[in-house]
Amino acid sequence: MAKRAKKNSSKNPNRLSVKMRQHIEALGLLEATYKDWCWNNGFVDSLDKSDTERANEAAHYQREMARNAAIDSVLRDPRKLIAHACANKMLPNELSRLKWSAFCQSVQHSNDRGKRRPQLQELLLTVNERADFLFEQIEVGGQIVHFVDALIELNGHRNQWIRPLKNWRPSKRNRKRQFASLLRHLLAKYQVPSFMDSAWFLREDGAGKYREWFIHIGSGQNIRTAKKLPFTLTKRMAHEFLFAPQTYNVLQALRWAEVHGIGGDRRLTEALLVTQIGETFEHQKFWRSVILFFINNAMLDRRHIGPIIDYLQFQKFTVQEVMVAPDAIERILPPQPNLTMQGRTPAALLRQVDEWHEELNRSSNVLGLSFPSSGYKSYKKQQGDDLWTIHELLTGTQLVEEGKKLNHCVATYAESCTQGYCSIWSMERSRNNKVHKQLTIEVQLHGMIVQVRGKNNRECTRTELDLIRQWATQAGLTIDNYVELIQ
Repeated sequence: MAKRAKKNSSKNPNRLSVKMRQHIEALGLLEATYKDWCWNNGFVDSLDKSDTERANEAAHYQREMARNAAIDSVLRDPRKLIAHACANKMLPNELSRLKWSAFCQSVQHSNDRGKRRPQLQELLLTVNERADFLFEQIEVGGQIVHFVDALIELNGHRNQWIRPLKNWRPSKRNRKRQFASLLRHLLAKYQVPSFMDSAWFLREDGAGKYREWFIHIGSGQNIRTAKKLPFTLTKRMAHEFLFAPQTYNVLQALRWAEVHGIGGDRRLTEALLVTQIGETFEHQKFWRSVILFFINNAMLDRRHIGPIIDYLQFQKFTVQEVMVAPDAIERILPPQPNLTMQGRTPAALLRQVDEWHEELNRSSNVLGLSFPSSGYKSYKKQQGDDLWTIHELLTGTQLVEEGKKLNHCVATYAESCTQGYCSIWSMERSRNNKVHKQLTIEVQLHGMIVQVRGKNNRECTRTELDLIRQWATQAGLTIDNYVELIQ
């Protein structure tokens, strides 16, 4: 009689042992997800583990459970979140609330380490206890910024505080006013204009001087004697600076002070602020002579200011880079580097601007260019018999065509569009299959609509502005105050 074959005593690699099954259940996992868990946590993704391997996995699991419990505890108490963030114990990606994640990221990326971190923690805890703005954000200069960033900067000036933090009690419920009261409690003996508060949110290089100007004014000193001013202010300019509109930022207030200090008005200031020289003070001596030209020719229609400044900038300062062959770029110097305003008349200057527009629209240097998309969405809306659209112009040819149709100098933006500094959009109205160009819109890199012009540089109508507002909301854009003020 034949003997029965013996059962194979070797282990089936696909069969779980009792110990492994118990181990996986203790980890709160299923057999189907165990290997993925091992892979994600740096363990071998096998179903056959030694006692030591199982012990290491169990210890790792217990540590993760304890950490998750700690995170849950922190999420229930903002004070613990502040302490963990200042001690670098909380990673931003561990937090589901976006504003708390941004808060931790700002704190941990700050330079307030060592001795300053306990002081920063004290400031943050005090604000959390007495105000409503600690974890919130605000729009400054067209950008969304966080109050915690301003608090970090404020903590960096702790040696200039003039009053104890513990004595601060905000009397307002408005977040901006609460922050303003904190600034003035800690740094100002004398009145400081509200627009100076924006200095504490700026993070770009050189922004520290604006914060020093805040402290300088708050100590009772004149803005004229502040360090690193872009130009010398007269006594009248210094006076006008303090009365700039509260919606301005610091640089806009300086331009306001300059214009009003030499005899200009608000309308001229706001026409200048949406041009290339609005918030920059390079070549200040020349541009001062241009501003004086506008003041001395008060009857010049202010809609011509933008085109005139574009023309003067191009003729005197713009260096063009033209591709003359593959990998070969030729630099073309400004046509009139010695241009001055002496002896110029409005009529002659406007004629030169028109001739320049025509030349631009014939320029082959612009026609071959293409621009990267800004990423913002287009807009379409049916309103009665009219279909309104807003779309981005992505080639030099489109810019030239836009300029021809609306008789303005949008082609001068070709280089800025190529480098991604701004994007140009066209608003069109269609009826009975006929397309009518309405407006050209400039959107800056950070998503702010800063200029809106129609044919012959006309301003937009209320209907057009309402449509732009709707587009801005849908596309995640902001609108410069001066675009809003045209109505």
